[in-house]
Amino acid sequence: GELLLDVILQPGQVLFVPMGFPHATGTAGTGDEVSVHLTLGLSTADYDFCWGGLRKSLLQNLGQTPSPEDGLSDRLWWRLLSPLPVGFL
Repeated sequence: GELLLDVILQPGQVLFVPMGFPHATGTAGTGDEVSVHLTLGLSTADYDFCWGGLRKSLLQNLGQTPSPEDGLSDRLWWRLLSPLPVGFL
């Protein structure tokens, strides 16, 4: 496909690439310098940074007890575990 971004980072700069976003990297022109690629993953469902966690918090703030997700379709259950968009909170 068409390139969305082509960038050369300078020392000390970082680039955030969202999980699952196809990308390629390289270290052209670095000579003897060290280049580091760090991947950091957080389980949004484990820390309730997902739609299900938001649902639970909202219901608790309204004084209601969240019902179990037992009766939900597989599609909706997985949707509740999907992460909230960056900047949403």
